Formats: sequence, structure tokens, C-alpha cells
Amino acid sequence: MNKPTDNDGGGAPVPGVKKYSRFLEFYKKEGGEKDMSSIEHSNGRWLFVTILVFFSIALSGVLSLLLGYWYFNRQLGQDRKYEVKVAVSGDPKIISGDELVYLVDYANLSGVELRDARIHIRYPAGFSLLSVLPEPTGDSSIWDLGVLSSGATGQIKIIGRILGEKDSSKTLSSVLYFVPHNFNSEFQEIGSTTGKIVGSDLSLALEIPDEMYVGEKVRGLIVYKSLRNEPLGNIKIDFENPSSFEILSSSVLLDPVENVFIIKNAVAEGEIAIEGIWGAHPGEDKQSIKLLGELGDESNFYRQSEIEKTMNVLRSDIESSLVANGSAEKSAIYPGDLLQYSLSIGNKSDALLEKIEVVFVVEGKSDFNNSHLRKDFRLLDWDVAKFNAPPLVKLLDIPKDQSFIFERRQMTWGEGEYKELAKLSPEGEIELSLSLPVTSSAAIKNLLGVDDFGRIEMESHFEVRVGKTGGKSLGQVIRSNSIRSILHSDLALDSAIRYFDENSVPIGSGPLPPEVGKETKYRVFWKLSQSFHESGTVSVRAVLPDGVSWAGNIRVGAGEMEYDFKNKVISWKINQLPSFTREISAVFDIALVPEAKHSGQILVLVPKPSIEAVDLYLKSPIERYGKTLTTNLEGDSIGQGKGIVGE
Repeated sequence: MNKPTDNDGGGAPVPGVKKYSRFLEFYKKEGGEKDMSSIEHSNGRWLFVTILVFFSIALSGVLSLLLGYWYFNRQLGQDRKYEVKVAVSGDPKIISGDELVYLVDYANLSGVELRDARIHIRYPAGFSLLSVLPEPTGDSSIWDLGVLSSGATGQIKIIGRILGEKDSSKTLSSVLYFVPHNFNSEFQEIGSTTGKIVGSDLSLALEIPDEMYVGEKVRGLIVYKSLRNEPLGNIKIDFENPSSFEILSSSVLLDPVENVFIIKNAVAEGEIAIEGIWGAHPGEDKQSIKLLGELGDESNFYRQSEIEKTMNVLRSDIESSLVANGSAEKSAIYPGDLLQYSLSIGNKSDALLEKIEVVFVVEGKSDFNNSHLRKDFRLLDWDVAKFNAPPLVKLLDIPKDQSFIFERRQMTWGEGEYKELAKLSPEGEIELSLSLPVTSSAAIKNLLGVDDFGRIEMESHFEVRVGKTGGKSLGQVIRSNSIRSILHSDLALDSAIRYFDENSVPIGSGPLPPEVGKETKYRVFWKLSQSFHESGTVSVRAVLPDGVSWAGNIRVGAGEMEYDFKNKVISWKINQLPSFTREISAVFDIALVPEAKHSGQILVLVPKPSIEAVDLYLKSPIERYGKTLTTNLEGDSIGQGKGIVGE
């Protein structure tokens, strides 16, 4: 069947054919005038007209807005340069802690009224509002002015107290929002003033002897004062002292972690009584103690003043030294560890010391109220404590205002407990020792009654009391240095090596026991766990010995494991471990090819790995070690004992 054309008499017309034929007809005509009316136009003309109308309307709207804006600004600028004025004035030199007065002046100098006018004040950091006139209509920073008629003026008076560090700048700004008459857009005008802090209202002084002896207690005063004789508000005093100087007591509680005093709502003048001691000679006689004073609001403190006191520190004729696990200052302890103390006493005088008594005091402290603790909570297991000379032990009462202390225990040695204390010759020394196990993680959590907990530590020191010197009664008391032993996360690594799995299926290969010149493969299992305090930047590291090589097959539950072929270092790194991490594993294979010199020996396959991390609660480093793995395959029920290299 033929398709219908334009000349066909029957059939339905084919869309587009007629139009196309008309174009052909138009172009085929020769000699005649081209008649454009013979062309049938498409509906595209109507689309073009619609778009043209739309853009015409939009352009008219934009022109109207521009004309309105031009008209308003022309009206504002007919006679004056600035038609809406906002000016803020204040003292350019500021004394931190002092009262300040700011004036915010505003005026409508235009020829039209302004609607919906409001002022928004932006206060600088450290500013405390004391009074304002007139009162704000919203919060303390917003004033709704309503309609400002032409020529209207006004003023806001702000009185406040500002805190900041010396040489810092403080800016108070004011924004006036308004809508001009017969206009819908909002405009704004900004005014501000900036002042520089040139001094502080806080004055500090430290009254303490210029000369001190190691081991002897000294008393002093920290005096704070307002130079304008007005209440100071909140004060923080940082006590920066050499590590061998210790504050024993104070009339204001000293934060033992930050080493700061905080006085809230302080009056114009006050003092803090302190008692301190040089527990050991710092190495040089000239020493300095520094105080840093800060004033604060509800959320922040700002450094104000700094003083430094220099003194002479002299050696005593009686020396005392306390060491715990090799440290004379602060040390980390872990659940299940052994805390070993050494108390040393030396006679540096020319006289005989007699009737010596040693009193050792241990205090358990936490950063939470001890009302949460069970009464039988003990961080150290005193039932299995060991002494080179058993002392007299006494539990001391805990003051009601010191709820952060959960235990206070005293041990005393006299000549009856340790006969060497009866007499100590010149240049003679006496040493007492004791070891105390740290309670296990499970026991600590059970006794605390909580799953996760904060800072727990033991603080210890001892005193030497001398009855006679050179045959004369003396009653001299010398105090040792103090040691803080802080409980860290119980992060631990369990290491194992196997040839057979738990179902007695071989997962290693090669001869067992290993043989000279032949390769034996083993599988190593590392498992990390912890039950309190989050740990960060965890790194487990081990170096393979000669004759042992990396055999791959890595599987890790978290983090990344890498092997450095050049240095033979295995490293496993994890960004963060949650408080309750029961087990995260890493598995890898190693290979051993013994040499002739190894025949008849049990060989080390993986030396004890080191564990380094950060206790994220204490923000303190963690250093632990795993166990060494050998060819003896401890823990492999079938392979254990088959570790001696054969020929």
C-alpha cells in the first residue's frame, strides 16, 4: 500500500507533510514573487511571545526596586552626609576587672520616618552586664524602638565589668536595624568602639621565708587584693613550683591535678595560708616559685598578673627519700601491678642520731565523692603486703570536708620494730622497704560499684622523727618527698602462638619440633582488652629476631597492621579503644628456619611486644608489655613442649 501524499485524494493527512510540501512549492517557483503568506507558521511564535512578556514584567519590577532605592537614598542625601547615625563611646584604655561605661547614641537625621527600628548590642568576650538604661525590651542585648520619626534621637547607657588578658582588645558594637517609610527592605547602620586592656585590678603577693631547709615544713601566705577595693569575683591562682616543692596543706583547697586554687565570689582582699616543704634538694640552692593570677566569669578565666619569689634551698643534716617503682615523683600504676616502696634515711651531720621513728602515710584519693564507694574499697591489697620489717599499722580518720579521700593508713617503725632505728651514726643510712599489690580490674570495679570510673590514686610520704642528737633531746621532724601513684587504664595484650588450633587441626606447617635448615610456620594471636578509661593512639610493636621471618596472612579486628621488611618490625595501630573493650584480635603468621648453632635450644619467635597508648581520661601515656613467645608453644595443648630444635 502506498503512503498518502499531499496530492492524494484519500487517506488521512500525514502530519508535517503538508508543511514540508508548501516549503518545496515555495522554493520551486521561478520567476514569480515569493509569497510568504503561503507558509503555515508553527506554534513557536506563541512561546516566544510568552517569554518576551515574562521578561518584560520581571525587568519592570527590577527597575521599580532600583528607582525606589535611588529615590530613598536621594531623599536621605539631600542635605546631610550621614542621615542615620549610631555612635558608641567608651574608654580606650581598660583595666581588667574594672567597671566600664558605654554610651550608644542614635539619631534619625533623614527626612522620612523609620519603621521597625531596633538596636542589637554585641558585647565583647569577658563582659558582664551590671546595669543598663533604658531597660532592653528583649534579652539583655536588644532594644525595640518601633518608629523613629524624622529628627528623633536617643541614648543607651551600659555599665559593665570586663575581663581579659593584658594587651588584648575588646570591641563593643551596636547595630541599628530599620525599614524606611514607604519601603519594604530592611537597612542597618553599625557603630562600635574598641578598647585595649592595659592593666588589671588583681594584685598578688607571696609571703614565704627567703631561706628553707630540705625536709622542714614552712608556712606562707598568698595575698590577693583588688586595687579599686571592690569585690574581685572568681579568682584562679596557678601555683607553679619546682617538682621537689610540695604544698602539704592550705586554707583553700588546692586542686591536686591542675595545682590551682579557685576562690569563688572573692571579696576585695583575702589570703590563702599554705604549709609546704622541699621534699628533696632540687640540685641548685636558688629556686623560684611563681604565682599566676586569673579573674573569671561563669565560663572562662583570663590571665591577669604574675609574680615570682626566689629563695635559697639548703640541705638538711638528715636526708629522707621515698621512691615507688623507681620514681621519686609521679608514677603510673596498673591493676594487678606490684607497688614497691623504698624509704631511705641518711645522717649527714657529725652527731649520733638516736631514738628515730619513721611514720609512713598512704592516702587513697579519687576525683569523685567517696560516698559512691563501698566501705571495704581498697586500691591496694594490704592482706598480702610484704615488709623488710613489719610496722605498726593504723587506719586514720578522714575529715568530713575531704570526701575525695577514701582511705588513710599509717605505718610506724621505731626501734622496737626495726632495731637499726635505735642509733644512726654520722654518714650512716637506713632503708625500709615494702611491697603492695594493686587490686585487679575486676575487684576494683566490683568494690567501686560502677563500671567506669575516673581518677584514682595513692599519695604517700613519710616523716623522720629524731629523739636525740649528740645525746641531747631534739624532737626534730623531717618530711620526705611525696609520691602520687595514679591508676591508669588496664589496657592489656594477651599473646599466644600455636601450631594447632583449639580443635587439634594444624594451622602451622613444617617439622615440629623445628629442625635445622627446615622451615616451620607458626600462627601468632594478639588480643587487646581493657575495662575502664578510653585509650587513644594505641600502638603494639615487636621486632622479629634473626632466623624468624614474616609470613603474612594478616587478619585484624580493628586498626591496621604493617610489617617493615627492612627493620623486621611488626606494628599494629588503632586510633581509639572504648572503655569496655573485651577483645580485639590480630592474627599473623611467622616462619622459622633454625641454623646449626640453634640445635638443642628453645628459640624466641616473637620478643615481648611493647604497647604504647594514651589514657584519654587522664591524658597520660600508657606503657605496657606483652609476653615473649617461643618455640615451646605455651598454651598449645598439642604443640606445647615441642620447642627444642632438632638436627
